[in-house]
Amino acid sequence: MGSNQKESWKENYKTYRILNYHIIKLRKRIEVLQLQLANYESQREEVKYANLKYSREQSKKRRDKIKKLKDAGCYSVTFAIESGNTYIREKMLNRYMNNEKIIDRCKMLREHGIKYRIFCMCGIPNETIDNMIETLDLCIKCKPLMGRISIYQPYPNHLLANEAIKLGLWDGKINDIKETYFEDSMLNFEASFKQNLRNFHRVFGFIVRYPWTRFLLKFLMKMPVNNFFERLYFEERKQGYRDLFNVSNLYW
Repeated sequence: MGSNQKESWKENYKTYRILNYHIIKLRKRIEVLQLQLANYESQREEVKYANLKYSREQSKKRRDKIKKLKDAGCYSVTFAIESGNTYIREKMLNRYMNNEKIIDRCKMLREHGIKYRIFCMCGIPNETIDNMIETLDLCIKCKPLMGRISIYQPYPNHLLANEAIKLGLWDGKINDIKETYFEDSMLNFEASFKQNLRNFHRVFGFIVRYPWTRFLLKFLMKMPVNNFFERLYFEERKQGYRDLFNVSNLYW
């Protein structure tokens, strides 16, 4: 083999190694990659059937897990969906779960007689009133025994906290962080938005418990802050804890 041939062989081998590396890397990121042109229609139906079969198998596994929890004596569960807006939930909170799956999992819990409480959050930087209402509507669809919502509070060096600083909603002073996230927002929202936010927080659990009152939401949000909202909030919370744990003095 001449020197030119050796050099050419080395370059080809190097190219092969690089290409092979990227193919392996690509295969790790993509579970199945098939490019088939022949019989496309029939193969597409096969793929749809395989996906449906896989989905049903996964659903059965989840139901089996929930049944095992129930058989082991599980009485109630608590989980957080945080936001009913997909963009906020996925892009800002890094919680990758779609609304349909959330509702479906709640249905599974009900079918097995497991009580559940759902945590949500409002007052997130860049969140609008409509976004908050999306959260309420999703929680209503989930039909929890108790809907619990907190008001966003920034924590240093967190992505959302940095976003709040960038938007001019927080100055970054940790001494101003409140002891609880169930009272009011510490972000520099406009006064009218803060009032709407506070009232929304106070009536959230009540409306989740009694969905037929949903039509009153916007009217209630615009009302001046008063003791009625505080009383409604605490009474609903006590009722929720009685239903879930047979106690009425838990704070969280």
